[in-house]
Amino acid sequence: GFLNLKKEGELMPHFFFGFLYLRARKNSEPRFAFLISTKVSKKAVLRNRLKRKLSGVVEKKLSRVCSGIEGVFLLKSKALGASSTQLTQAIDETFAKAGILKK
Repeated sequence: GFLNLKKEGELMPHFFFGFLYLRARKNSEPRFAFLISTKVSKKAVLRNRLKRKLSGVVEKKLSRVCSGIEGVFLLKSKALGASSTQLTQAIDETFAKAGILKK
């Protein structure tokens, strides 16, 4: 599960988040989680809004992600001020750099 991710996964840093990922079982659906600390914002409303924004972007990209990928987005406080367009671009760049998109 996600426990192996911390030990064996690769970290891709970005301005808005860190992306920790691992190529797990080949034939499983890609899975993603979003970790937003109270250091990012004390207000749960803001943290949940950011999580919904990100999960919406990732959901649109799921069909292009290789199977067997497990990833965790470790959000930074800079992401709070980011627009959906900026987050989409950041995720595109990160997925491409990580090499987890289908050819």
